[in-house]
Amino acid sequence: MFSEPRNVLGEMFEWWNLAYREQGGFTSEAFARYFTPEARLRVNGTVRASGLEALGKHFSSIQASTDHVELERPALIEFVSADGTCASSHHFVTARVRETIERERVMAIAFIQAGRITALDIVSVPASLDARD
Repeated sequence: MFSEPRNVLGEMFEWWNLAYREQGGFTSEAFARYFTPEARLRVNGTVRASGLEALGKHFSSIQASTDHVELERPALIEFVSADGTCASSHHFVTARVRETIERERVMAIAFIQAGRITALDIVSVPASLDARD
């Protein structure tokens, strides 16, 4: 019998929305539930964080500099490889800073070992850009 692999990327995004709403929610310990100790985050080709502490600092900085951020759930589409070593998500992110609201289209690809993310690559563009065939 075939069982679906765990969607650690989708679970992490669900947690992220909750952690954003909680002051101090982005801790190394919290990230360790979803990421390996040496995990790397790359956004639009630039490494933004390497390691659990750096992930916490990066997202705490976003939390401190915005009034609201939401990873829109459910995703437009999510995929987990049959062996559970790769997952992807296509979704929107909405952010507000004072009176300015921005919305981005995001594609995330996670590489996974032993149920935790080792690398997360994100590409984002303004949501106003139409997807091209």
